[in-house]
Amino acid sequence: MAEGNIYQSSANPALHPEVQRRLMWDGEHNPYNILPVTEERIAAFNNQNRKMKIKWYSGIAINVIWFVGSILYVMLVIA
Repeated sequence: MAEGNIYQSSANPALHPEVQRRLMWDGEHNPYNILPVTEERIAAFNNQNRKMKIKWYSGIAINVIWFVGSILYVMLVIA
């Protein structure tokens, strides 16, 4: 789910295949600005896209490191 949200935050969101199917009448003349669902996006929605996992988990790791580092820094300055 989290990996699928990365695609939702883009200017042209890629919707879940079922949502995209419901927004299209006959598959033509779609008024919504929707990117086509590719194999990469299907893998991201199924939590099987290795590239997106690396991006997602490295972002979490960087935030945790910054948070712990800031706490340790404040403890060092106060002590």
